[in-house]
Amino acid sequence: MDYSDLIKQLGSGLGRQILAFDYSEELGGCLIYLVTPNGCTLLIPDEIIEHKYDDVLSMLRARLKNDNAGVSHEILTDVNDELEFKPAPAKATLGDAAGDEVKPAQCG
Repeated sequence: MDYSDLIKQLGSGLGRQILAFDYSEELGGCLIYLVTPNGCTLLIPDEIIEHKYDDVLSMLRARLKNDNAGVSHEILTDVNDELEFKPAPAKATLGDAAGDEVKPAQCG
């Protein structure tokens, strides 16, 4: 499965919580912009989507059902075979944070 399949499945039932979505080759993944007061963005790396599609979908559904008011930018990581959203470090852009946080060894 890929990014477009993921977005289609997320959109059914949870579309009101997603402001927009995009694919970033530079970041190597799917960006999901949430409807929040502070403009939350989630980065889902390609490698995780490809290797753990069903787990990613379940994790995103659970994440989108939570109150996202206090959340800023997060990156989905795969550490020791466990998926976890981690806050992006305080850097100028999510791209800078993705370069630090998302490494192939973490992705399955």
